[in-house]
Amino acid sequence: MQIGTILLWLCMATTLAAIAAYVTSAFKRSSLAVARGCYCAMMACAVATSVYLMALILNNCYDINYVSAYSSPDLPLVYKVSAFWAGQEGSFLLWALFGGIIGIVLASRARDLEPWLMAFWSAVQAFFFTLLLIKSPFAAASQDLLSRFPNGQGLNPLLQNFWMAVHPPLVFLGYAAMAAPAAFVVAALIKRDYKTWCDRCLPWALFSWVTLGAGIIIGSYWAYEVLGWGGYWSWDPVENASLVPWLACTALLHGMLVERYRGSMRRINMVLALLSFLLVIYATFLTRSGILGDFSVHSFEGIGKGSSAYLIGFMLFFTVLCLGLLVWRQREVESRSWYGGLIAKESAFFVGIISLSALALLVIIGTSSPLITKALGRKPDSVGIGYYGLVSSPITLVLLLLLSLAPLLRWASRGRIEEGSSLALKLVAAILGLALISSAVIAAAAGTDIALSFAIGSLAVVALLVNAWFAHRHGWGNWRMLGAYTVHAGAALMLIGMVFSPSSTRPSDTVRIVLPRGDKVQKLGYRFTFLGVESAPNAKNVIRVKVERDGKSFIARPAMTVTKNEVIQTPHIRKTLSKDLYIAPQEVKSLKIEPILHSTPRGRTYTDAFTPDGGFGVRLAGVSVNRTHRLATLIVQRRGKRAAFLELRKGDSKQVGKYTVAFNDFIVHRRKEAAGGDTSVGASLSVDYPGAKATAVLYVSVKRLISLIWIGSALMLIGGTIAIIRRCNENRKLVPSAALQERAAGPDRLPRRNKKGARRKRLNG
Repeated sequence: MQIGTILLWLCMATTLAAIAAYVTSAFKRSSLAVARGCYCAMMACAVATSVYLMALILNNCYDINYVSAYSSPDLPLVYKVSAFWAGQEGSFLLWALFGGIIGIVLASRARDLEPWLMAFWSAVQAFFFTLLLIKSPFAAASQDLLSRFPNGQGLNPLLQNFWMAVHPPLVFLGYAAMAAPAAFVVAALIKRDYKTWCDRCLPWALFSWVTLGAGIIIGSYWAYEVLGWGGYWSWDPVENASLVPWLACTALLHGMLVERYRGSMRRINMVLALLSFLLVIYATFLTRSGILGDFSVHSFEGIGKGSSAYLIGFMLFFTVLCLGLLVWRQREVESRSWYGGLIAKESAFFVGIISLSALALLVIIGTSSPLITKALGRKPDSVGIGYYGLVSSPITLVLLLLLSLAPLLRWASRGRIEEGSSLALKLVAAILGLALISSAVIAAAAGTDIALSFAIGSLAVVALLVNAWFAHRHGWGNWRMLGAYTVHAGAALMLIGMVFSPSSTRPSDTVRIVLPRGDKVQKLGYRFTFLGVESAPNAKNVIRVKVERDGKSFIARPAMTVTKNEVIQTPHIRKTLSKDLYIAPQEVKSLKIEPILHSTPRGRTYTDAFTPDGGFGVRLAGVSVNRTHRLATLIVQRRGKRAAFLELRKGDSKQVGKYTVAFNDFIVHRRKEAAGGDTSVGASLSVDYPGAKATAVLYVSVKRLISLIWIGSALMLIGGTIAIIRRCNENRKLVPSAALQERAAGPDRLPRRNKKGARRKRLNG
């Protein structure tokens, strides 16, 4: 048996031992130290398994299927390391490793909840190790694979990027941490300790929110900087898989604050905590089972029927366990009424929780549409991007209203309006009313889309100013109070960038440029000159374009890379605070017969308008691919009339009059356009003829205020980190024994003690 497989079996055995030991320790039938020892043994085995897989990758052991699929000798060290989590098996192992590390910290902080909490946590770990045993990263490569790829297939060029080396670990860390709130709820329900879990769980909920949010933001930035389609978010199923649990966790955080300050919404919070975890598992099933492979441009390949069935079984098991336990105990879970009047902070929080939950529900329904349509007996189909814009826009307006008004409100027990904020509330209400009236007028005159953008942008500006003012007012001299205001100001700033940066808001900011070599083209206030194409490592062709404006110039270097399956278009982005100049290549028509000069999807005709006789067309009529050859059937046209019928093998070329047509390879186009994805099989061709000019076709756009998206995102993460520090400091000051007894007597918050041991009151707000 392979060493890695032995290590995985040891991980599984120690995890099962930890579950059994923690359960028996909960009934005082064994020592808690035994359970902790079993868990630490599991953690040691998980670390050893991860180190072993990394050693196989770094030592180029291509007789292992996983190493052969994602590594090659020419990869830089950073991308060899990132090959660890490039595939299904490695990413699950990384997830399990992060879960093991978080579990050690959880065990040290759980106190009396530790036995049941860690039993649940170990059961989650057992899921990963079982899945890794079913689909092992240590499976041997077949002889056929070794003969075809003796030095490995290498990492997808799209993944050979710094941001993609950082994005997956953050997402998996957030996924692993998302199980912590659920673990606290399960332990609290079993122990019947319904009033203390919130204080202990809040820092963990914040940690999972920040880490998963950071992963989502970095993934968006990677898409914007690398994919060349001009955007940062397309509501792809894989993107939604991480967004939905994050939205549920956002709702949970607000509910937990109400519970801490008012003793309310306890049942709602327990439901949200469990759903945040269950949504992670459901999203994992959607993206890993392969059922969305036809509807996502970067979905994982299917993990096999056995693994998919196991994913479904695991999801059903934890759904029944979590929700069944909650239903069983729900009558015992008491909390105060959250309602304190319409003009109270509780009401604003409740509306915000409902809005965030509704958005998460609508997004997961849209993401699950292929499953829903199939269950209804129809052909699986997905909703378009328009669906997500339709359902998210009104909810965004509601959330922005809350971001603008909530800081001005107080908890019901302390009055309805923040002291000194009466005039500010009237002013904000007047501005919001003016923005909504103006939007209605714009909708009648110019259209709903423009009016909606205006309304969202106006409310976002108001929310930004209100939260910035309160951050200055309450955070001066006490930076730990800045967390929520910084997050909300960052969210408002991010939404301003989202509204005003898309090219759809100003169609004149986007152009398609056909640029013959040496010629100058004036567009968007810039002058573009195509200088030529230069080869770079990893089959990359860099297009050199001189860009001039106001007497200043720079050399843009967008690139095109051909892989076995697709053409990758990498943009060049000139970034400033007010706008980005986004230059993405579409194709290059070259003099020489080289790879990736031009591609034509099957059934479409490529026509070169710069030929001496006014047009030379090539149509891909048929394809034939097997192990021995790759054959393309081409129809050549001149001036709209058929000139030749060619059958070219890969690498062959033929003369048609004064033209030389070469067939390089088949490619698969996967492009994200404004209206959705487009996938088609094509052929990489090149045409050479005397006196022709090399020509670059570029997609150029001006992205105004897009920097606000990244600045706002950074502020959200900074604010979340500040909130984590604040809540961790508060938890350190909780007195375990006496405080828990007093908390059990009523819904008030846990008392705190100063350094001398005297009790002091917490600020209620």
